[in-house]
Parts: sequence; structure tokens; C-alpha cells
Amino acid sequence: MEPTETLPNPRTIVSGLAPYMPKESLLNKYVVVVNNMKPSKFRGVLSQGMLLAAGKGDKVELLHPPSTSQLGERVYLSKVNMGTADPVLKPKQRVFEQVSQDLKTNGSRIATYKGHELLTSAGPVACESIVDGQIS
Repeated sequence: MEPTETLPNPRTIVSGLAPYMPKESLLNKYVVVVNNMKPSKFRGVLSQGMLLAAGKGDKVELLHPPSTSQLGERVYLSKVNMGTADPVLKPKQRVFEQVSQDLKTNGSRIATYKGHELLTSAGPVACESIVDGQIS
């Protein structure tokens, strides 16, 4: 699928990226979304996921899978048996907050978790230019 094609169940996602990039720059992009978070209201809108981005200093960039990735495919870790994902992360357990501290980009701009690359069937998830950045 091309990014301009419509998915059967589109999601609304509210992010805090407005200070870093114009909303037009988000159109027709392949992005990485955490989609098993409990939907929450932000600014009066129900957000059904979270866009992942890398940041360092005042620079922020979206993470992106290779353009040949399948829309909606699960991202996995290199050399790790991931098992089954929780259908919905429990907000009170703060799972994402615990995991996010170990999400970083490496020297090749590839997204990692504890040093393991985040991958799709088409290759690694990366950002444009941020080296050794924090992912959130």
C-alpha cells in the first residue's frame, strides 16, 4: 500500500509535535505508531495511539520504517523472541514509560531498544539524522 491509501480502520492520534514540525509535514508519511495504548483524551480529542519520534536537544524527527514495509505490520526487535503483545497496555502499570527510557537511536540513526534494532520485514526503523537520540 502507498501511504496515501486509506486503511480500513483509520486512527486519530494527537501528538505534541506541533512545535517541531508543521502538520503538513506529517501527511503521506510512513510512521511508527504505538497502537496498543489505551485511548486517551488530549486537548478534547480522543487519541488512539502514539507516534514515535527521536529527539536530541531541540531537534525532533519522526521514526520511519522502510518504504517497502507493509502498512500496519508489527515492529520487532532483532535477535529477540518477542512473544505476543498486550492488546492494551495498562496505564497504571506505566509500561511504556518504563520501556521508553531504553529506546534510543544508535550511531547509524537506527531505532533500538537496549541495543537491539527495531525492525520490520523490510528492514530497520530509523530517523533522518538524529544520532544517539532519545525515542518517545
